[in-house]
Amino acid sequence: MRNRVLGLVRFGLVGVLGFLVDTGVVDGLRIVHGNLYVDQAIAYLAAATFTWWLNRHFTFKTKDTPSWREWGRYLLANLSGGVANYLIFVLATMFSRFIYHHAIIAIALGSLAGLVFNFIFSSLFVFKHKEDS
Repeated sequence: MRNRVLGLVRFGLVGVLGFLVDTGVVDGLRIVHGNLYVDQAIAYLAAATFTWWLNRHFTFKTKDTPSWREWGRYLLANLSGGVANYLIFVLATMFSRFIYHHAIIAIALGSLAGLVFNFIFSSLFVFKHKEDS
């Protein structure tokens, strides 16, 4: 139980860093691209890749060589969290003009919505054979 809680805390810390990547990419793309919803989809993929890398080394401490297959499993396992993340983001920006102009709020709401789903599915389907101590 203690290892699970510690793993969730580490997963959350990695998620905070992923949040910073997400918001940074959205802000950068909005300057050059301007379509908030496309920009967020691209930023999510960048943040998910970043968090996969950190989670495999920090949260689950795997020594295995990184692979496209593991990365793909991570993205697939986190699809429910990603869908929840994006859905909350879209709904928040659609129904609040204030949040639309301050996208960081929508990104934060989406990130929180996906955190628990992502941890559960990552620990069950991606890094299940790894120690999360």
